Amino acid sequence: MIYNNNLDMDLYNYFKQCQDKTIRGVVVITDKQSIFYMQPDNDYGTHDMLYSKIENEIHPNNKKDGLHAFRDDNIHIASVGHELVIYLPESRRLSLSQYNFLEDIFNQVDIYNKDTNSNLLLYSLYPSSFNGRMKTRNIDEIKDKIFRLVTKEINIEEEKIIGRKLDSNHIINNMIYHIDLESSILLIDIKVSLKRCKMYYEDSYYKDYFIKLFPDYIEVSNIIKKFSDEELFNIEISDINFTNIKDILLSKLNNNTKQL
Repeated sequence: MIYNNNLDMDLYNYFKQCQDKTIRGVVVITDKQSIFYMQPDNDYGTHDMLYSKIENEIHPNNKKDGLHAFRDDNIHIASVGHELVIYLPESRRLSLSQYNFLEDIFNQVDIYNKDTNSNLLLYSLYPSSFNGRMKTRNIDEIKDKIFRLVTKEINIEEEKIIGRKLDSNHIINNMIYHIDLESSILLIDIKVSLKRCKMYYEDSYYKDYFIKLFPDYIEVSNIIKKFSDEELFNIEISDINFTNIKDILLSKLNNNTKQL
């Protein structure tokens, strides 16, 4: 069971409470939300048990037992109040939104360090491997190294939101980053971007944001299907964006029709 009162505290005040005692705290970061949970006084479970409770709370229609509840695309962070151990996604897919949430956590640590003359230890690693393991007290260093791990390809799931969300500007800008439409140089690149668009379009959390960003998505998806495989790999494009893509594709399609 998750106690809502224990979801309300931020990391800064959690560390303040832990100055003279040990309290387990965990963070689960998905692409959509960052959930910090402080262990209640009457709960003596491990960090893994706390992660499982949170994962099942945000996936009420797909609950799993024990470690099976862990999603490979999520970040899991453990603390007893004097450090942070950051388990990066086992899938090696790290979204820009997840980095934004992590950045906020590091900023809270930085403020706490300065206010209390502390220097908390930070660990970062992948759960089943020591490859890429990091141990530092330097916040700028860990920010920089983790930022370099952000990937274009990500995975999202339907979730119940119980944690902190990003503002709409961050959400839309991060979708633009992952869709990566504007770097397209061939029609096949657009097709790849449209596959990423489908992920956002079909997700209940992102759909409204996505339609605001790309109102012509369905029409564009139908147009791209009219090109042959050969055309997809040979027709060049440039300076494309979410506003002009429909007109550019129609122009390319019409030119091809005329040539036939």
